Amino acid sequence: MKPSLFQNIGRTATHGIVFGLSAVFTIILVSLVYATASWGSLPTVQSGSGLTATAWNDLVAHVNQSVKQASQVITVSGSNVGIGTINPQEKLDIVGTVIQNGLKTTIFTGYTAGNSSFYVDIPVQDEGGWWAIYKVEATFAHYFEMTYNTLREFYVSARGTNIFLTNITEINSSNGGSWTASKPNATTLRITKNAGVYTGWGKYYIKVTSP
Repeated sequence: MKPSLFQNIGRTATHGIVFGLSAVFTIILVSLVYATASWGSLPTVQSGSGLTATAWNDLVAHVNQSVKQASQVITVSGSNVGIGTINPQEKLDIVGTVIQNGLKTTIFTGYTAGNSSFYVDIPVQDEGGWWAIYKVEATFAHYFEMTYNTLREFYVSARGTNIFLTNITEINSSNGGSWTASKPNATTLRITKNAGVYTGWGKYYIKVTSP
């Protein structure tokens, strides 16, 4: 049955009221959060008109607490946003492991010497009765010539503590050392830098992509 003109007008008016209330509530909430972020905390009131002082102060307390909790994880510095860092260096600066559509990316960076040996451990799922493949990028550079550096990009096929390595590229040097992978147990993937002989320092990074 086709709705009458008055029914259509009634529905339109109802939708308008609901949309209007939602928009007003959203504007109020965004304004509160923005004000809290700008001022550090919202002011409380001793009396109110329409909204009682107690109700207002309860709302203020909840917004302040939410912003404080969020600020421990997310930091805004100028036009940069940081997650896991209080000093973001780029538009989006994330410190920690990132999961996107179930694919995990773990990154380590730092400085070390060519003659150093160290490893990092990445928690992984126990493959159980199936295999998993992890992609690894590992580099160390002291100089622009590769005779002082080492890099390796490779895949690790694993099941339990059994692994098989497939290289994409690998450059080792007596000065900079080399990279390898192992699984000390079923739930740990270990990436190791083996020592070279040169004492010079440089920056390294390790990037592991895992399911």
